[in-house]
Parts: sequence; C-alpha cells; structure tokens
Amino acid sequence: FRYANAPDDAGVAGQRPGKDNDLRQYSIGVNVGTAGFTVGGSFGKETSGRATDGYAFDAGVSYGTGPWAVGVTYFQSKVKGNASSDDKIHAIEGGVSYAVGPGISASASVMYVDWDGGNGVDSDGAMGIVGLKYNF
Repeated sequence: FRYANAPDDAGVAGQRPGKDNDLRQYSIGVNVGTAGFTVGGSFGKETSGRATDGYAFDAGVSYGTGPWAVGVTYFQSKVKGNASSDDKIHAIEGGVSYAVGPGISASASVMYVDWDGGNGVDSDGAMGIVGLKYNF
C-alpha cells in the first residue's frame, strides 16, 4: 500500500495556485499463489484540484509448471483530461516463458491496447515482445 499527499500550493506540476488543489495519490496491490497458480491485481487513484484526476487497475493470473509459465493480465485506466474529455485505456496481455537453464529464460508476449481519447481521437493496436534473460 502506498499513499502520498501534497498540501495546497505545494508546487506540484500542473497545479493551480489557491483553491482546493490538495494532491492525493494511493495504490494497493496483492498477489496470492498456490500449486503453481498466481492471481493478483492492483489499483491506483489520484484526486486533486488539478486538471487531471484518474484511476488505473490491473488483474492477472499465471500458472507455472516445471520450466514453463503462462499468464494473462487485463489493465484499465481512466484520466479526466484537461479539456473536459476523458482518456480511457483498456489492454490485455498474454505471455509465456521457459527456463532454458540455470539463470537463463526465454519469454514471449502479445499485448492489445484500445485507447479512447475522449475527443473522438481513438486508437488501438497490438504488439509482440520476445526476450532472452540472463541472471548471473
């Protein structure tokens, strides 16, 4: 759990001087695992008198057995924009990893993201990532 608070006129970027502009941020997350399964998620929120307030959360599940692990995660966020529009993001990611040997793992993942800019500006897309990790 994390919490942050800045009083009025604390010099936070984008903050309007004067009136009620206390910045408050908090986030919390948890992972629980048993028998190779891990389920987890997190949530974060910012409220203030600034031009942008918002939240974000994610939830995911993974399973690992032997050298293999697979998982999927969903992410969503919403931010009140500066021009009275709301930016929204929805994303989903799936991935797989394989322990090649001691200290070496290979992984691949695919992510799809849908962004709604609120002012009629929308975008979506997919990307893939492949990696090799060395620990020594």
